[in-house]
Amino acid sequence: MKNRFTQYILIILAIIIWGVIMYKVYNQFSKKGEITNRERIYNQKSKEAVVKDSFKIMANYNNPFVEVIGNELMSAEENDRQMNEEKINDMIEPPRIEWPVIKFFGSVINRKKPDIKLNLVNIANNDYLMKKGDDIKGVKLIMAFKDSVILTYKKEIKTFTKQ
Repeated sequence: MKNRFTQYILIILAIIIWGVIMYKVYNQFSKKGEITNRERIYNQKSKEAVVKDSFKIMANYNNPFVEVIGNELMSAEENDRQMNEEKINDMIEPPRIEWPVIKFFGSVINRKKPDIKLNLVNIANNDYLMKKGDDIKGVKLIMAFKDSVILTYKKEIKTFTKQ
């Protein structure tokens, strides 16, 4: 009996709470022409005069885009032009190295010593068997793969693929 009594009280309280919530929602949407207190306060604040303040910027500092060289002033454009000329002078390409005609034909692996890999390389129409680190006619083999080799000649590195 005690449980039923508490259940009835809780049901009645839930109905009352939901009734109050529904009443407030209904009243909020049913007011069409009425102005609420929040709207009145907002309207009063917006009507208050805004005091405008004026100020003046004192730009008495040096222009960062003008450089002083000696007694002459150099504008930003002149400075950019001078820097671009210096960059162009720095970017002059080193002379091209003429490589001998090189062709890679593949590699041969010794069955008895699988760690030794010989590569068939044709340098200036002469065939050579090269392994890693060999230097022939100034051409040094750095690395060898199944389909290509990496060679150096006068400190320039190139990759040659299998033909």
